[in-house]
Amino acid sequence: MDLTPFKNCLAHTKSMFITTNGDTKSCCYFDIDLPSKLNWDTHNKLLSEVDISKACKHCINIESSGTSWSHRKIFNENRDYVISIFFDSMCNQACVTCFPEISSSAAKEWYDSDFINKIEYDRVRKIPQYGDNKLDLVKDIVSRKPNDNIIIEVYGGEPTSSPHLIPMIEWLVKNNYSKNITLSLISNGSRVLKNIENHLTNFKAIKVSFSIDGVNEQFTYLRWSTKFQTLQDNIDVYYKLSKEHSNLLLSYNYTLSWMNALVFFDFLDWMYGRYDNIGTYLTKLVGKDYFSVDVLSDETRNVLLEKAKKYDNVNAHRAISYYVDYISGRVAPPNKIKIQQAIDHMQKLDKVRKTDCIALFSDIIELENTYGK
Repeated sequence: MDLTPFKNCLAHTKSMFITTNGDTKSCCYFDIDLPSKLNWDTHNKLLSEVDISKACKHCINIESSGTSWSHRKIFNENRDYVISIFFDSMCNQACVTCFPEISSSAAKEWYDSDFINKIEYDRVRKIPQYGDNKLDLVKDIVSRKPNDNIIIEVYGGEPTSSPHLIPMIEWLVKNNYSKNITLSLISNGSRVLKNIENHLTNFKAIKVSFSIDGVNEQFTYLRWSTKFQTLQDNIDVYYKLSKEHSNLLLSYNYTLSWMNALVFFDFLDWMYGRYDNIGTYLTKLVGKDYFSVDVLSDETRNVLLEKAKKYDNVNAHRAISYYVDYISGRVAPPNKIKIQQAIDHMQKLDKVRKTDCIALFSDIIELENTYGK
């Protein structure tokens, strides 16, 4: 395969992704963490030396599978410089598909469920100590581009739980950089950003992307343990503000796994029935491959594609096209054993949570039991 498009991907020059452990890379899917010690010059030197066939294998695999869209295609000449950052792992949710390095609550649940030992648990609990150094790197990059439009994407953990978010906002405002900054929060929607109305007057724009992987009880299970009603109440607050402030932009990101592939249409019904003008994006889960939609049988996938074909809402065209792309494009073969591994994983969580994953995901499990081999 010709690697030229991946070598020339503008993510390498128009983006920096700062990981939870203090390394850097081009973007979230870049598969090699650069030990840059949070230094701009070191990052760029190490980046020039990487093996693209390994570092960019996510997009290479996605495009090789026949999927028409890959992450590299969001970068173009007109795109603002993007700083994507995990300040820390502070989070009030223990999502089923998350990792202990990314969520403090997931780390605790993994330890309680015997997925990690005490040594590993203590290691991931130290991740928040890198936050001050990461904030210094953000300041350094912004200071190098004082007149440029910049997007700062804050991930988590949960951004609104991070002790570094407000100090960063205050520094950007104090030094008059905020007028060129689009602040993007990748949030679980469990709380509303403090003093958001004041911030809206200072920033070029504020974007809030809500990570939602289902509705009602399935949402609560996958995004443990925020109640769906709490999420809905908080989105209502943001939604009302977006009607009053044109620079507050809202969207949803749905992380597609085999567990929520069937209820995606219930999510669309809820979303379009309650809100308008909120974009919906899909991410195909790649971490923990036994949760991936790729493990589903071809017959089950055909049932899902037929449901997508029949879903009748003109506003959902883009979301449905992403869905069809991800269900159709396969980077791994069907694997009933991996589905059972996923169930085993969730049943370990069930013992701690006092929940029942089999009952919650019975529809998709029964569908796969009918067709899967």
